[in-house]
Amino acid sequence: MRGEKQNFKKLIRFLGLTLIVLSLTRIILAVYSGNLLLQEKNLALKKQEAEEVNRRLQEKIARATSFSLLAVRAKESGFVKPETIIYLKKSLPLALKNQ
Repeated sequence: MRGEKQNFKKLIRFLGLTLIVLSLTRIILAVYSGNLLLQEKNLALKKQEAEEVNRRLQEKIARATSFSLLAVRAKESGFVKPETIIYLKKSLPLALKNQ
């Protein structure tokens, strides 16, 4: 009878410790998975922000390189359309091409 009681007490202790260990493991895994979900959400937000910045920059590049805007900027910088165009002939030496 005594042996059975001691075995029963050992079994109760073992089951109690196992329950505690499993409970702590479950808590740790829940915290870890929650942290992973939070990181995933943050990465998704960063990706979305980066895509938005990329889209805005592409639009800005498209606007900056449009011919109408380049023409306006060229005019503001002092570039004008030439009144006459002079073509140089290959046969003349370089010093005579300015005459």
